[in-house]
Amino acid sequence: MLVFVSYSCKARHSHHKMAATAAPRRPTPPTLAKNGAGDASGPAQQVSASSSLGGAHSVAFDVCVQSLMSGCVNSFVSIFTLSHRPPVCVDELAQVMFSVPDDRLPWCLERLMSAELQRRRSQFRAVLDEHYQLADYFESCGDKQLAIRHHLHALQHASESSDAALEIEAHSRAASMYERQKMLGEATVHYETRLRLCELTGDAAARSEASRPLIKVLLARGHDAMKEQQCEAAKQLFEVAVNAAKAVGDVAGEADAYAALGNVTVVLGDMRKALDYQRRFLVVARESKNTVAESAASLEVAKLQDALGQSTEAIESLKSALCVAEEANDLRSINEACRLLGEAYRRQPNGLTKAVHYLREHFRASRDLGDTAILESARISLGMALGEHHFAASSGAASSSGFLGVCVDDLPTLLEWLGAGEM
Repeated sequence: MLVFVSYSCKARHSHHKMAATAAPRRPTPPTLAKNGAGDASGPAQQVSASSSLGGAHSVAFDVCVQSLMSGCVNSFVSIFTLSHRPPVCVDELAQVMFSVPDDRLPWCLERLMSAELQRRRSQFRAVLDEHYQLADYFESCGDKQLAIRHHLHALQHASESSDAALEIEAHSRAASMYERQKMLGEATVHYETRLRLCELTGDAAARSEASRPLIKVLLARGHDAMKEQQCEAAKQLFEVAVNAAKAVGDVAGEADAYAALGNVTVVLGDMRKALDYQRRFLVVARESKNTVAESAASLEVAKLQDALGQSTEAIESLKSALCVAEEANDLRSINEACRLLGEAYRRQPNGLTKAVHYLREHFRASRDLGDTAILESARISLGMALGEHHFAASSGAASSSGFLGVCVDDLPTLLEWLGAGEM
């Protein structure tokens, strides 16, 4: 009996000794800081430690092992996909390829693990910040698809949080990213969702702030549609922009939208409707006390009035535009108003004297602008008006074809004028 007990004790002691030799101590899984931000001795040092445990491994292998040791399965899937995918083309024209460099993989893992752990604690503010950092990094590298993916993750978590402020922020940041990437249709969707969420909160200031980028994107899409000759689609977008601006009292956005509506309606051929839109543009510009916009609106109204044969009204609108431009010291609008006034008076009976006056001002403004093409055009217009004026004054309007017609077609009248006239 004693022998058996002694043997049993020896066997048990031998078994424990073998177990201690065969089973090395299991490494303690690393943890992140409670605030989810991590620290300088986080995954980067932990990856080095895991490399020393099992010999030399690649960084991709180490970050994958590290994510599993931390119990972050979603982070493992993401970092495995990220570290093992082939390079992607981020610039087709220059053929630039991108893959996450090895020294950046531990930082990506830290962001992913922090987001996953904070998600378990329902710390959605921290979760969104981690995804924003990843999205900004990938966007800066040109990897548009991964940037979009992390913005969509942020949107999903913001929706789970039932926090309206986080949802508004997530839609705003996603829309801005889509806008930077020239994906204006997707940007419009998120800006519209952001505006609806602001309306639900009842915050008038936030609602007004949310409308401005939406109007900007709608106008940009409308102008793009016009370039592609899709005028009906452009008109619909401009009308939506007008309604959005009216809803929040954005007079600047409303003025821009009416101006765009007037321009596209001219292309569609409805001049009277275009004049109506430009008149609304003028009214809103005056209400906003924007002298530059008011001068531009007056010029557009005058052009349409002239096209519709309303010459007297056009001249009055041009004079109004000139006065506003002079008050605002807007040299380009002054130049354009003087040009149009000169051309309008040139077509008027007995209007050559005023035509010469305004075209001379046009020439001076063109010289001040320093634009060679505009200056040469102004020089030609002024020369023609001066020729017609002197010709009419010295010949008594002997020819109904005017100065240019006489120079080209009526040599006897030209010689008669030169013999008795004065240049």
